[in-house]
Amino acid sequence: MAQPIKSKIQEAHPEVNIHPFLTLLIDGTNLLRISMADTKRNTSGYHIGGIFQFLLQVKMLLKKYDFDYVYVFFDDEYSGELRYRVYSEYKANRDKKYGEHVGISDYMKKYNDTLKNMQKYIFEKKAPKMEEGEPIKPKEKSDYEKFIEENFARERDTLCKYFNELFIRWMIDEETEGDDLIAYYVKNNASLLYLRTKI
Repeated sequence: MAQPIKSKIQEAHPEVNIHPFLTLLIDGTNLLRISMADTKRNTSGYHIGGIFQFLLQVKMLLKKYDFDYVYVFFDDEYSGELRYRVYSEYKANRDKKYGEHVGISDYMKKYNDTLKNMQKYIFEKKAPKMEEGEPIKPKEKSDYEKFIEENFARERDTLCKYFNELFIRWMIDEETEGDDLIAYYVKNNASLLYLRTKI
């Protein structure tokens, strides 16, 4: 990483280019899920393709640009709860069960079930064959989705250990999604970026 140029040097030598302050923000959950398609395994037979591809992509970005900081943000088991509390229809067309974790009323459970049935009808272009009050059955998971579930947390935790050694900052919040954490970082740090280029 390039060292910042002191303001005294910049004043004496205006021809020196000011190094822009660059921060790499990574949606770790998304990148790791994509990286898991790599089939590499270690000598014990554990899948490590996600770790390998993730670090390879970060390495390629670091070679391409001179970043001052790297931050990786991950989703956790109940990520999205915060959005759900603000907007209860958030990701209602997915199999996420935010309401069960929050502890909503019977009325809202019924409302959510009705909404899911309506969306199922719209997306599948046919009425769901369900009895009144019968809960929606989750879709059968593919082998790949099962594979992700079995290996994702282990590879994410391994990556976090590596990040500590590589001086890469990382964060996981139980109720906030990684992209929301990125948005928060950008909103609260963008105004400081110009100031940091001038030491």
